[in-house]
Amino acid sequence: MKRITALLGFVCLFVLFSCKKDVETPTADFSKSATNSLAVTTVNGVQVNTDTIPPTNAVDVKTYGAKGDGVTDDTKAIQNAINAQSVLVFKAGTYIINSTLLMRSGVKIYGTGGAAIKPGNAMSGTLLSLGRCIYIYANYQSQITNMVFLQSNQAYNLGVFGNACIYIRDSQNTVLTYNKFNYHQPYQHIGIEAIFVDGMKTLNTFIYKNICNTAGIEYAENGASGTICSTNTVNNSHSNALNGEGNGTQYCTKIQVVNNIINNAGYNGINDYGLIDGTLIKGNLITGTGKSPTEWAMGEGIQAVAVNTIVSCNTIIDAQAEYIECATNNKLIDSNKIIDYNFKAEGIVVNTTPNNFQSAARRTTTIIDHNNITGCLDAIEIFGAYTPSVTIKNNTINNPKSSGVNIIASASSYSLTVSNNTFNFTKPSLGVRKAVVTSTSNKTNTQFVAFNTNTFNYATSANGGAGKEVAFATTTNNVTLNGNTVNGNGIKSASGAEIVAMDNAGLTYTGYAFINNKFYNCLYWLTGFLTTSKTGNNF
Repeated sequence: MKRITALLGFVCLFVLFSCKKDVETPTADFSKSATNSLAVTTVNGVQVNTDTIPPTNAVDVKTYGAKGDGVTDDTKAIQNAINAQSVLVFKAGTYIINSTLLMRSGVKIYGTGGAAIKPGNAMSGTLLSLGRCIYIYANYQSQITNMVFLQSNQAYNLGVFGNACIYIRDSQNTVLTYNKFNYHQPYQHIGIEAIFVDGMKTLNTFIYKNICNTAGIEYAENGASGTICSTNTVNNSHSNALNGEGNGTQYCTKIQVVNNIINNAGYNGINDYGLIDGTLIKGNLITGTGKSPTEWAMGEGIQAVAVNTIVSCNTIIDAQAEYIECATNNKLIDSNKIIDYNFKAEGIVVNTTPNNFQSAARRTTTIIDHNNITGCLDAIEIFGAYTPSVTIKNNTINNPKSSGVNIIASASSYSLTVSNNTFNFTKPSLGVRKAVVTSTSNKTNTQFVAFNTNTFNYATSANGGAGKEVAFATTTNNVTLNGNTVNGNGIKSASGAEIVAMDNAGLTYTGYAFINNKFYNCLYWLTGFLTTSKTGNNF
């Protein structure tokens, strides 16, 4: 077991660092100085950050009367320091506040020795009603580095929107780095987020290497653009771990959600939704979603239903509902790794229901490319009533429970391509298992699917399954099979049912083309598929 765990960890790290698409990083001096402001030491040969090295001109907030003793109300002293100075340091201690602190443009805050801000037992205003410790409004180049934020012992009186420890609105070039949010919220929909980025005038927020315990990050709301949410760790978020809701009337643009680690999210790991255009979601490691007892049924690894989204090089383990969900005709889903040994969830789902269609799409086709999917109920699924435009290519699909590619879209017209994918079946089936499926409740003559140069490998170790194996289970018209190879290896189910490449089940389908396909050591019945052409096959 230890060897398996170690190997899985290595694989996850390999995926995280092996993708070649470059991630943009901020170039402004303020962001560089923020990420270089911590002392570095070497532990077991690895460089790690230890504590803040504040600038020499940093002023201790205690000079303005703050005590940091965990008892005294330091709100007024800290606010006076923020109003008077541009560079502040909080030295070791717990600083009690009972109302929201208002940041000023250009103010930089550094914590040392685990300095913590904690709401007291006499909270009022937005601290009580929104959990808001710090409000950054209409600011330019505010910065908070290496502070700890603690949850109040008093109960909050939260509303349904905008609850956050640090709330950013209509501000530019805000930098939040190396902070810790040590909250202890239960799994629930309404709670306090660590950071909330909001407002049409908000631009270039840099959220880097923060640790959020039971609190998530809201990275894009109401037109906020240019957010880079990178290398943060979110543990046991009360609901969504990283969330872009995109409410309002203006698109949030130029968002990057990259290289974050998410553990046991209450709801979704990453939620990119609404009026958000072009988010790059890359290199994130998500382990566990849908852990909330009230939101578990919809717990997804990544929900990418905004517009023009790129979902690349992420590793997702232990999702409850779906690993990646995207809307129609405007996504690139590539080089992700999905692992579901428990067969609990769908893998990659393209949802083509009408309300998920985005007219602002710059691409006309959703591309699912070079993903590696192990387990899942269905590895890749396309469903919904709106006409899908999807290309599924170069993916590796390993031992799904029900199907590898499941096309069940009910649109009356579509043209889909499934090419150069590899399907590996090395374990016995848990029931009837179909590598690819086309089916619809509304069969027409304008639904077209092309399967080109896919390979289906059935190992002898897959013998003895609970149900029959079928490579192509097509129950729609107008299917082209070109250059596919089924290596059946003569495997059988526990009841003796032999593997079948294709079977019309006694029904008739029209518009089939069979070109250069090879079916080895398996059964096939093709008489019910009325063909337009048949050439170059081994049958």
